[in-house]
Order: sequence, then structure tokens, then C-alpha cells
Amino acid sequence: WLTWLVRYRLLLCILLIGTAFSAMWSIDAALTMERTVHLVGSTIVAFYIGFTIPLNRIISTSAMVLGGLMFASVIVAFAVPAIGIENYEGQSVWRGVMTSKNTLGFWSAITVLVCAVAMGNVPSIGKKLLCLLGIAFGLTTLAFSSSATSLLALAVSALVMSYLYVAFRFNLGLISTLVLGVLCAA
Repeated sequence: WLTWLVRYRLLLCILLIGTAFSAMWSIDAALTMERTVHLVGSTIVAFYIGFTIPLNRIISTSAMVLGGLMFASVIVAFAVPAIGIENYEGQSVWRGVMTSKNTLGFWSAITVLVCAVAMGNVPSIGKKLLCLLGIAFGLTTLAFSSSATSLLALAVSALVMSYLYVAFRFNLGLISTLVLGVLCAA
């Protein structure tokens, strides 16, 4: 694994080594090293998951878990507003089961994207409807969290995903792909 990692993921190795060396000029070296250990540990776990579990299963499991979190956030916002709603600059915004509105917004955007990808990979209509329900909960929590950055990130990500889908689905040539890319960028 280490030789493969160094050979094919050299930039990732440089990033991990750079974070370890950043403790030398950090104000709080102990905290920096602690976070470096967390980063290296989570990277090892991610590689293990990536090598042992098929991608379709990772996506479908992520869609189920994130859809459940968004459903729980909607329930908490209505049933226990003291926990699910926070005051942000004089406006009541949702935070659901998350720590803040921005955390809810981030995971809402991720939920929409993961459920959209999962919906294209599931064969049955029932699972497609569950993915559509996950998208609906994700969009609802994103709207009520008032997280503008997450909304913009979702829009850009959806545009990039649509561009890649069209480019690969229809086997566009180089010129057509470049023209489509320029139109998307514009």
C-alpha cells in the first residue's frame, strides 16, 4: 500500500508530510500534531474503505445515512425548535441535528449530490423514490438553513456534474467538450 501510495498518490503524500512539518512553525505544535494524526488516521481509514467496499455501495450507504440525517433535522426543527432552530443575525434559521446552520447547509448540499448520484445507480423504482425523498429533504434543509455558501457550492457542483455527464454520456469530441465547458464556465 505504501509503495502504491507513493507511486500513484504522491501529492497526497506530500500534503500529509507537509502537515506534519507545519508543526515546526505552528503557534501550538501539540495541537497541530494532534490534528495531523487525525488527518493521517482518517486518510488510512478512507483508503481502507475505498479498497474494500465497492463504490456503488459506498454511495448508496452514504445516501441513506445522509438522507436520514436530513429527515432527522426536519423533525427536530419542527418538534424541538429550541434545538433545531438558532438565531442568526436576528433571523431564525435551521440547524437541525447539526451544530450550526453552516454545518447543516454543507451536509444538505452533500446529501443532494450523493442522492442524485445514487438515484442514477439504483435499479428499482422504490429506491429511486427514496433517493428523490433524500434530495427533497436535502433541498428543504438547505433552504431553511440559509447557508449561502453551501447553496452556491451545490449550484456549481451540479453544473460540473451535469457537464461531465453530458460530455461522457454522448462521447463528445474535443472541440464539443471544450465549447460545452466554456458555456458552463460562462
